[in-house]
Amino acid sequence: KILTVEVYSDHLLELGTFSFHYSSVKNLQGEYKGNYMVLWKSDNDGKLTIVSETFGADTYIEPEVVPYADVQVEETNFTAIDNVNKKLIAEIEEFDAVVLKAVANSDGNARAEGFTKDAILLSNFDSIRVGMENIRPKMLKTYTPGMSYIVKHYYNRIYDLGDYVFVAGQYKGGWGDSINGGRFEGNMSNLLKRTKNGKLLMHRQAGNRDRKLVLFGN
Repeated sequence: KILTVEVYSDHLLELGTFSFHYSSVKNLQGEYKGNYMVLWKSDNDGKLTIVSETFGADTYIEPEVVPYADVQVEETNFTAIDNVNKKLIAEIEEFDAVVLKAVANSDGNARAEGFTKDAILLSNFDSIRVGMENIRPKMLKTYTPGMSYIVKHYYNRIYDLGDYVFVAGQYKGGWGDSINGGRFEGNMSNLLKRTKNGKLLMHRQAGNRDRKLVLFGN
């Protein structure tokens, strides 16, 4: 079900929800449902092709329950594309540094301020959140005093859309220590928007977890 389709230069951004019913040896009446975000590119003839797609469950689900869990995916190294403008990469890294600092400090307010007021968030195991009034409570609940997070972002593709920048990549991180902590990783698609003063803010974001959560001490 399509929530919205937005035009950015010669690209279209589609956001919505999905419900996939399936059967397998392990699960005869399975259902996998969640949120998705697709970036399409339009050629001179108006033909659309997918250049990026991210989707994930909207409620908690273990990776082995996902219908394609038995598919073996080769590990890849996520690096910035060589032909991307170095100034643009520096701007993205500057934005990322602010986000990662807020995460490391578990500062929910600072994390929320990294979004535009009319942002749309498709996060892990959650319904779609539209607008700051719905995103800020999510950030305040996730990043609470006393928690210690460490996260690293890896860029896979970067598309310069003028006043907007689309970034597809991967995140890896963890929390706590080797006794009371764990680690996680997944994929992300971020549409950044430039403010009037040129500052980048998160405008549309989708993410999922692509590996089993690892808990230390267990």
